[in-house]
Amino acid sequence: MTRSVEVKEGQSFQDRTGLAVRVERIDANNRIHFSVIDYREGTSAGPGEMSDFAFVNRFTRINKRSHRKAA
Repeated sequence: MTRSVEVKEGQSFQDRTGLAVRVERIDANNRIHFSVIDYREGTSAGPGEMSDFAFVNRFTRINKRSHRKAA
């Protein structure tokens, strides 16, 4: 089953392991270039890229509003 997800530059996503990434750019070949924003293993991780199909099947969008503190 294919997921219908719109990916835009600047959005944040997370996978099942807790790896959180931010989309930096989407190139002409529909490859998504991203940077790691939270890596729970404690080791450094550099930027990455993958096809749009692989990306949307691995990552789920993080809703930034759910992370705000209640006033």
